Amino acid sequence: VIEFNRSRIVLGENCQSKREYAEVLSYSREFHEACIEADFLSFLGRSARHEEMLKLLPILYVEQDYEQVQRMIMKSKDYAGF
Repeated sequence: VIEFNRSRIVLGENCQSKREYAEVLSYSREFHEACIEADFLSFLGRSARHEEMLKLLPILYVEQDYEQVQRMIMKSKDYAGF
């Protein structure tokens, strides 16, 4: 897609240029899950549990509130230690 500007299906979406490729990747559910997972690894040193992912994914994927996701992780007992 990027090198030859040829139309391809990426994550179920058709894209033909670098811009479209970046949009498909950054708007995907998988991208948002990876952002949450990266924050868990960064802040807590572990992967997100299934329940945590289910709670945080709508905040990031639907509401697009990345700071709220980070605040919720930092308010957790695992981060604060009490």
